[in-house]
Amino acid sequence: WRETRTTKTIVTLEGEVIDPHGVVTGGSRESALAGVLEQKREIRELEAVMERLNADVEAALARHVERKQAAAGVAEATAMHDLAMVTARRMRALYADSAAPKAQLDAAEAGLARAESGLAAARAAMAELEAAASYAEVKAPGDGGGTHLGGDPGAFAAPGAPLLTVERSDQLL
Repeated sequence: WRETRTTKTIVTLEGEVIDPHGVVTGGSRESALAGVLEQKREIRELEAVMERLNADVEAALARHVERKQAAAGVAEATAMHDLAMVTARRMRALYADSAAPKAQLDAAEAGLARAESGLAAARAAMAELEAAASYAEVKAPGDGGGTHLGGDPGAFAAPGAPLLTVERSDQLL
């Protein structure tokens, strides 16, 4: 104002009045307060979203670790089974040549049976995890687009309950 020698008064969008001397008067503190309250509400909502996302990440990591452990269990059981098979085969040959007593052959055969049982259990555990993971995947009967979502994200679905209505693209006119 001094440089332009203006004597006009300015009113801001918030209602503040600035006189030619630079004094600010009026305005609405409520709009500023409402902005702060709106930001606080948005922060709370975003924090809740972050908590849900963190829980989802933790659950996904736990499932990943569980599958890795099951795969390691299958690999270990396979190695034990392979070793037990080789040992049993050797013991059978040695027993046939009368180079090993029956007790050693029986021990090798029992070790092979334990290894087979362990391998079957490890494979069953892995199959169970894979089956559980497959339940998390919903597949449509054909190509198309979803038109109605029937469930809530993260909720358990009841068997037979519609989750999504799919309009098949090959049946549209």
